[in-house]
Amino acid sequence: MSADLTWKLNGVDLDATPGFLTSVGVWRPNISTRRTPVEIPGWHGTVDPGLPVFAEPTVTLSVRMTEKGQAALERTANALAGLLAEPALTLTRISGGIETTAVARLVSASFEDFLFGQTERAVAVLAIPGVFFREPAQTTAQQAFSADLANVAIAHLAGSSAPVTDAVAQVQGPATGVSVTDVASGTGISWAGTLAAGAYLCLAPGTLRGWISASATDWQPAGTDVTTGVDYPARGPLQLWPMAAGAFTDRQVRFSASGTGRTTATRIAIRAGRSFL
Repeated sequence: MSADLTWKLNGVDLDATPGFLTSVGVWRPNISTRRTPVEIPGWHGTVDPGLPVFAEPTVTLSVRMTEKGQAALERTANALAGLLAEPALTLTRISGGIETTAVARLVSASFEDFLFGQTERAVAVLAIPGVFFREPAQTTAQQAFSADLANVAIAHLAGSSAPVTDAVAQVQGPATGVSVTDVASGTGISWAGTLAAGAYLCLAPGTLRGWISASATDWQPAGTDVTTGVDYPARGPLQLWPMAAGAFTDRQVRFSASGTGRTTATRIAIRAGRSFL
């Protein structure tokens, strides 16, 4: 395959590994959703319960192993089988200059077209439990938050095709109430409590946790746990969904934020990475 279209397993580029020649069963994973519509007697159609929920996709990799001698072929096949069976497996997709990763799990592997001492082909099916392929998280610049914010674009998430479910919102105090809402989906996360000036509140909707620390770099739980003050609206915990923004290929992620007990020193930042189907 081209260097601009390839797959890697735990960082191993099989195209660049001696003895391997890979092909991809699919250019990109298929997309399907899990629907649980509600039927009401006397009503036409169904009542949809909410936002789309995506099903686990699979990726099929075909790897041709070519060696000189049965011992070398056996070693190569064992190495590939061991790689596929590793308990911590990451699949990387590179296409069109976009490099994304996802946790993968082996579903099956079959070994076919065996020719003694020369060649064999392995076909591996990998499940993607988390559905989405992700780029590394980036952090927005701190934005003044003394007044409510409406329809603010997160520039580095432009071009996403899937919701970001693990964004972290950070507020620099003072504040006594904070609410962050995704414009496209209406999902959100809120917190009520006392955030002192200069302290940092982080809200993680993916785990429904909140913490206050003295450092702007504490994007993982640290300091004081304030999860008891965390809540979310009827539409569900915050997910950042891309939405149309002009031209067909333009996709943006936008959020709104409000709060109480703020001053001109209050700031807000969002940490998230692009997400793709």
